[in-house]
Amino acid sequence: MTAQALLGVLSDLGVSLRILGGDRIAFRPKDRVTAALKAELVARKPEVMALLTEEIAWRVSAMKPQLPPPPAPIPVFTARPGRRPGPDDCQCCGNAMPPDPTGPGPQQCGLCVEAICQLLANRPKLGA
Repeated sequence: MTAQALLGVLSDLGVSLRILGGDRIAFRPKDRVTAALKAELVARKPEVMALLTEEIAWRVSAMKPQLPPPPAPIPVFTARPGRRPGPDDCQCCGNAMPPDPTGPGPQQCGLCVEAICQLLANRPKLGA
């Protein structure tokens, strides 16, 4: 299975992926990922990391113009302006997401969270 196909299978299962620490991949919900899929993820890790990095990069590019300089408040980011996400979709990019075990409400996929973290980490500090 190719890395792209693996990401498609995981997405179809409602699995959200996220890069942690620059070299680890986290996913949730864990119970939807079989041992065989975990093994495939490990075998395809470099390719999966590259694809996830690309996914994060376009989100950062789409959100960067929305980030005002300090001291302006941080806005709610949209990776795909004009797209209207449903209640079970990422409120930032609109991709389908697995149900949130903490209950209903606004949510963001791991890739959008990572993109926002990168944006905020590089935001100029007030007075700097």
